[in-house]
Amino acid sequence: VNSNDGDNGVVVGKWSGSYDDGTSPSAWTGSIKIMEQYVRTNRPVRYGQCWVFAGVLNTGGYMHGVFPVVFFEWVLYCVMCMGPFRSAVVCRALGLPARVVSNFNSAHDTDISLTIDEYFDQEGNEITGFRGAGATPGGLQDSIWNFHVWNDVWMTRPDLPIGYGGWQAVDSTPQEVSGGVFQCGPASLEAIRRGQMEHPYDVPFVLAEVNADVIRWKEDKDAQDGFKKMFSNKTHVGRQVLTKKLGVTEDSGFVETDRNDITVDYKPEEGTRAERVTLYTAARRSRAARHAFRFPSEALDDVEFTIEDIERVPIGQDFAITVTAKNTSEKDRTITILLRAGSTYYTGAPAKHITQAEGKFTLKPSETKTLSLPVRYREYYHKLVEHAMIKMVAHCNVEETSYAWVDDDCFEVLKPDINVKVDRTSPISLDTPFTATFSFVNPLHVALEDCILIVDGPGLLRPKNIPIGDVAPDGEMKYDLRVVPKKVGEHTLVASFNSTQLLNLTGSSRVTIVA
Repeated sequence: VNSNDGDNGVVVGKWSGSYDDGTSPSAWTGSIKIMEQYVRTNRPVRYGQCWVFAGVLNTGGYMHGVFPVVFFEWVLYCVMCMGPFRSAVVCRALGLPARVVSNFNSAHDTDISLTIDEYFDQEGNEITGFRGAGATPGGLQDSIWNFHVWNDVWMTRPDLPIGYGGWQAVDSTPQEVSGGVFQCGPASLEAIRRGQMEHPYDVPFVLAEVNADVIRWKEDKDAQDGFKKMFSNKTHVGRQVLTKKLGVTEDSGFVETDRNDITVDYKPEEGTRAERVTLYTAARRSRAARHAFRFPSEALDDVEFTIEDIERVPIGQDFAITVTAKNTSEKDRTITILLRAGSTYYTGAPAKHITQAEGKFTLKPSETKTLSLPVRYREYYHKLVEHAMIKMVAHCNVEETSYAWVDDDCFEVLKPDINVKVDRTSPISLDTPFTATFSFVNPLHVALEDCILIVDGPGLLRPKNIPIGDVAPDGEMKYDLRVVPKKVGEHTLVASFNSTQLLNLTGSSRVTIVA
């Protein structure tokens, strides 16, 4: 599916935010257009990110609220004529049951340690690059994606013991090389859930994606490897593993009832003894994991720090983040807190600094104090990147014990949905024109420029890219589209909107066509 091996795969992956020589990953509304372009040009299609790779691999899976349907003729042509277009691409079209899976707080473990390792120097600054001989610990390139999307495919596994068939994780996003090429899976979900890393293929990588521990290390010249273990977070990774429930998406787009939580298919319930046994079972088979898990946390943590958890903030609004410190010791404690806010890519890579605040306090025994960082709309809106995510990072230090605590909170700045309205006062008949209206209110206090509305609806119309005039500050975007349906049945009409100032707005509506 991916083209990173130079094998003329279907989609080119790109995460830089610049897509002028292709199509932005967020602009795709289905896989039909991707498949058609690939067959027409015999060249990889630019560009995709994880949900695009998963949608193409699924051929019928969810992509931005869409259930893209790839005609069997197109798929068969690709399989027969385009050698590199691997058969995994055609899962549903060739009869393989498949589902698209979204993992939130998805770990990218680069050294099979089953941990995401974060390293800090003696002053509490994060170490992010090579610093000379003997100074680069394992896992320095580890990361946590805010979300990651792959596929489960149902198949038998005659190469594994009985009971390890069924759902298999397959990931076509080019993350790490396996067997000399960018590929991942099939990894048995039963093997992942049991921590049995010896079963092929790529079970350790997928297991870490959903259940790695986050371990923070501090530089210490007296420690065995130059770093001592500060503390670990056992619940951050794999917060939820979701797929979509069967059936058509509600008119208002994805809602809570559309979600099917399959986290327990990948691991026992978080925090239970069974979940820990799974991870420790796997760790025994990895030298890097045994190294990470054998060290206890050495820090004296008699000051408790917590960072406020923000789920979402509507774009255009101010917000604030707060860190709380509580002294649980019987002595005074002097603490410093540094709070930083910045935009981030969904892969966890930092984008742009927004603002910060710093404070120093003395805490009496049992005393609690807070530091708050207000973030104003005018400070952040022009620094948002794709997916409009903001990451708040807290660095806290206790002077008397040298205890260092670091935590973060990443959340999405909510953008408006596109309202997609279709007149349903009477049945819509085949080949009978109807009008679909697409609208939303600009939440920003600046005009939206270079606006494009993208509309798609298999069985209703072919994908359309529609240039839209500038949308005034706080004004309404509204567009009426004449549609002539070509297929009887229940369909989904979907839309996405992009502009220079506001990206990746989506909306959908069900449309039933009668004969």
